[in-house]
Amino acid sequence: INVHLESPVGTDEMKALSETCDAVFVAIGAHAAKKLRLPGIDAKGVISAVDMLRSIGDGVYPDYRGKKIAVIGGGNVAIDVARAAVRLGAKTTIVYRRDRDAMPAADDEVEEAIAEGVKFMFLASPVEITGEGKAETLKVEVMELKAGKPVGTGKFETLPVSAVISAIGQKIDLNGMDFATGAKGTVNVSMPSYQTSVADVFAGGDVVTGPKFAIDAIAAGKEGAISIHRYVHPG
Repeated sequence: INVHLESPVGTDEMKALSETCDAVFVAIGAHAAKKLRLPGIDAKGVISAVDMLRSIGDGVYPDYRGKKIAVIGGGNVAIDVARAAVRLGAKTTIVYRRDRDAMPAADDEVEEAIAEGVKFMFLASPVEITGEGKAETLKVEVMELKAGKPVGTGKFETLPVSAVISAIGQKIDLNGMDFATGAKGTVNVSMPSYQTSVADVFAGGDVVTGPKFAIDAIAAGKEGAISIHRYVHPG
């Protein structure tokens, strides 16, 4: 197996690969972070969960000792970054606009986060991040559930923060690669072949399903390999 690191992946590269390879499998994941849309989001100290976890994976650890961190989101990634922040010495609160029962994070992950010292603020929707050149406060609106949906009450609370970590989801960045895609930007494939709208290109993992579990991506890779084997052997 030949491995090429630090290589750009986009329209031109895909064309070159199609000319030199009998088949291509795209497994680029959903590595781009969805961005919060609220005032102050570009303040210093506001980062995405994806960027934080990537930094830690690269061995670059933010200095959160003694700082107050707010994590916005309710999924497993929000739990991941909150627990990481606690281990880096921060006082960490997860802010989630629904209640505990509606939280998509796994129950065991939540319980382990609580055991590590992560705090939770439910029924709270971020409104604004303020500060002098950096994140210093997070303003949230108190929510209430009506017919299972969070609705604003017009009441607000302000949390002192040193940093805000956004964990509201991930998206796919095809960087110009031209495949038929779904409503959420996921690449459309034929099942069970995992073949895209381009005959010699196959795809699997988060780029097809959206953010999911590692085992699903592994399974897609194995199925895709079987399909490519069939594709490159006529008959």
